[in-house]
Amino acid sequence: MNALATPPESSPRTDVIERRLAELRHEYEADQAQLGALEQRTRELKNTMMRISGAITVLEEVLAERQAIGE
Repeated sequence: MNALATPPESSPRTDVIERRLAELRHEYEADQAQLGALEQRTRELKNTMMRISGAITVLEEVLAERQAIGE
């Protein structure tokens, strides 16, 4: 028999490979979903940080103006 011949489809090795393939596909899909959620959370955090940064800048300017006029 040729060493490169494939085993019959009902062999236990094929079943193990197919089961592992299904597990890996499921894990890959779950990880893709988790990555998407993390990317969304990253966008939300960046937007929040931009708003906070803007507020800091405004308050620093207001404080500087008040200190300049002696309040």
